[in-house]
Amino acid sequence: MDPSKYFENRTKAIRRLAKSGVNPYPHKFHSTILLPEYVEKFSNMEAGEHDESTSVSIAGRIMAQRRQGSKMVFADLQADGAKVQIMSQLQHYIGDEETARKGKEASEAKFYEIHNTIRRGDI
Repeated sequence: MDPSKYFENRTKAIRRLAKSGVNPYPHKFHSTILLPEYVEKFSNMEAGEHDESTSVSIAGRIMAQRRQGSKMVFADLQADGAKVQIMSQLQHYIGDEETARKGKEASEAKFYEIHNTIRRGDI
């Protein structure tokens, strides 16, 4: 892609976010655990294993993003010398309380909106 087109597309995306009420450059993102601590704490889990009793917020840079069909997205997140692969599935997406109250269709729409907004290099 022509670099000027890339810049133009990203600028349009940022304007769309701002127009919809989302701050494209938030001042802070609250993470509950650092990525290296997360890796250490959960390194004993098997690949694909889920711990639905635990909820954490982690932060890092998206180094790669891949779609597996229309309902699953993999992303490589890197920070502080650690790296994790995130698997995001539509069937496990909960969203915020407001979206959940609106029902399944609203949750699905929000899942796709989020994954269509995130790009490689984003933090």
